[in-house]
Amino acid sequence: MSFRLRPFSFLGSYPTPDIKIGTDMFLRSGHTFFCCTKNRTVERSGRTGVDQPAFELDNWTVQEVRFLASLYIGNGEASSVRLYPLPIFRDLDIEAPDGVLEDGSLLRNLLNATATDDYFMAGSHGLQAKRLDEYRTFDWDDRRLAQASIFWQAFNQNDALLIRGLHALLKSEMLFNHFQFRDASLASTHIALDAAYSMVLRRLREAGNANPTSAEAQAYLDDLWGVPRTGLKFFQDYYADRIRNFHADSRYGAEPIPFFSIDDIWHLNAALKGVFYLLVTGHLHDETRRNRDDYLRHSGLPS
Repeated sequence: MSFRLRPFSFLGSYPTPDIKIGTDMFLRSGHTFFCCTKNRTVERSGRTGVDQPAFELDNWTVQEVRFLASLYIGNGEASSVRLYPLPIFRDLDIEAPDGVLEDGSLLRNLLNATATDDYFMAGSHGLQAKRLDEYRTFDWDDRRLAQASIFWQAFNQNDALLIRGLHALLKSEMLFNHFQFRDASLASTHIALDAAYSMVLRRLREAGNANPTSAEAQAYLDDLWGVPRTGLKFFQDYYADRIRNFHADSRYGAEPIPFFSIDDIWHLNAALKGVFYLLVTGHLHDETRRNRDDYLRHSGLPS
């Protein structure tokens, strides 16, 4: 079988234990964190090979997006998981991801290649860890593992909207590590917001609503969350920010540089993690459910 092995930068933050979900694994060896994900194989022009990204500006496979998103989304709405995979990788013929732990040469060969690869690693050589304690880590418990596993199992690898949205959300967290690119981090989050909106509209169309509105999309989410309908449009304030961010001149007027704050990224990313988890699994995050119940209890509304 074919697996893709990829190291992580010390930028970002990671769970402490090795984690195996389905065919994929997050692991540490020596001074580096890695992920090892099972490749999908496809046949093109009569030849079978590893399924590759659809465009040359990135090299994550769909299966990598699936696994990385499962760790990120499964953590819940907290920002403690911020994955930063490096662009270098190796495709390996092994029977299971544990195989990379049994043969240390597979990891060493990949790390040795990062020192000389000036194509994939351009601008990234200084982002590699030299010691394990350079990584920021946090505890990972059974509840998070259960949520990540449920998400991984329910993930549809053929859903272009889902993949686009999660890819953008993961990239937003990577960009957030660089202060000078935090505007780009928010732009990437706004792409994820648009993907989530399109996923909800798709569901409404499948249910027989030929031309659903933004207000109907928000009502659909309110019903899924189990809260009284707000009467607002889909993520109303955030969606207006998306328009301001993407259009130099919009119905809100031209702005030399639109004003946003760091909180806009934190709060929207957290909310979208809950939305994608709900749309993919049909369930609420544990903490989303607690926050909802607290809201209903303090508002005096029926739970």
